[in-house]
Amino acid sequence: MALLDLRRASVPDDRGGAGTTAVDGPAPHHPIDPADDSEEVDRAAEQLYALPPERFVTVRNGIADRLRAAGCEAEADAVRRLKRPTRAAWALNQVARARPEVIEALLDASAAARTAGNQGDRHHGDGQRAGSGDHDGGGDHDGEVDAGRATPSRQAQRARRRQMGVAIDEARSVLEAARMPSAVHSVALAALLDAAAADPSLADQLRRGRLTGGPRAVAVDGHLAARSTQVHPASHVEPRPASESREELRREERARLTAELEEQHRHLHELRHRGEQAAAACDRAELAVEAIRVELAREEERARKAAAEFHRVEREMRTTVRRVRQLQERVNGLEEAQAPLRRPRRG
Repeated sequence: MALLDLRRASVPDDRGGAGTTAVDGPAPHHPIDPADDSEEVDRAAEQLYALPPERFVTVRNGIADRLRAAGCEAEADAVRRLKRPTRAAWALNQVARARPEVIEALLDASAAARTAGNQGDRHHGDGQRAGSGDHDGGGDHDGEVDAGRATPSRQAQRARRRQMGVAIDEARSVLEAARMPSAVHSVALAALLDAAAADPSLADQLRRGRLTGGPRAVAVDGHLAARSTQVHPASHVEPRPASESREELRREERARLTAELEEQHRHLHELRHRGEQAAAACDRAELAVEAIRVELAREEERARKAAAEFHRVEREMRTTVRRVRQLQERVNGLEEAQAPLRRPRRG
């Protein structure tokens, strides 16, 4: 489902050259400095963070130049300081603008998971102290039973992962609608959502649709490889059994590979369709060229016949001119011969 009609943005494109490498450090917590939070800057930010990243710099600089020309130096400087979002951050901004309930559900689920993790840690510590005097091995048995049950902390973590999946799917839909590769951004999307869930200022940026970036991301030829910093303290997340962690990793890897495979299939289908269209266009062009050649041959034949007729008429005209001259000479000779006969005789 496309969340945003990207064709509405009728501004010049600012495309970089192929092969460039851009490194984005941790994003500042406030895209707009509070001292520069004017109405003009807010309007500019609202417009800019709705644009595709490729158009951000050109439009931003144009707005800043217009503000400076109007004498608004502080506002122009504030607009110049607005950072271009990464593609992953841009996609999440569009989700926050079009479907804010998806972002709120994820942030709420993350907060619930942290609360449940804290409570689980306290209960776990109390249980360890209470069972420290038990020497019959019952404590280990109880731990095995607890590990097999879905504790509130684990349930909260699962709910958070579900909401994370929904938000990532929505963001990937935005990227696909903009004809941007979505599978390669999945890790960056998850890292940004993790960071926003842990940092209130990043969460506020995301809610406003003005997120620029989070964990350190490296963009090489349009492909992102994000290294997510640990945004939750270790005490906030209940450790999972190793088998469940491995199975979860396998599922995530399988889902990532499946999504990438589906995207490549879609790309292949699109290329085949474009190839068929190009072949049909080539056939039409060849038919048109052949029709032009046939028509040209006909016109050349008509021109040859017209030229032959012209030369025939030209020869006939020359012949007629000579005949007219000959006849005129004979007429003149006859008139001269008859001239003495016309003179009157004397008596």
